[in-house]
Amino acid sequence: QWYQRRVRGKMLQKYFLLVLFGGAISSKVGIIHIHGLNEDFDDSYHQNFKNYIEKHSSTPVHLIDAFNGLASLTPLERQVPEVLEKVKKVAARYDKVIAVGYSQGGVVWRA
Repeated sequence: QWYQRRVRGKMLQKYFLLVLFGGAISSKVGIIHIHGLNEDFDDSYHQNFKNYIEKHSSTPVHLIDAFNGLASLTPLERQVPEVLEKVKKVAARYDKVIAVGYSQGGVVWRA
């Protein structure tokens, strides 16, 4: 029974990743991740996210190195153009991009 639960759990995990990243099979897909307020792009939880996704889906994750720590308090009208240039450089390598924003990173994505 424990083996069946383990196999079932692994199958569900693979199914979830296939549904989530199904486009990665037929086209080149990358994930771009922007951190939140008063955080650094290489904080352990952002690295853990990157490592988990890359290990389980083979989809590359790019952590945007911009406005780290207290610099994240910079007004958005100054942040967005700089972040946009970094995002464009990464996005140019892919057919599709999945945008992930953690906390204020989501606000930056929508700006």
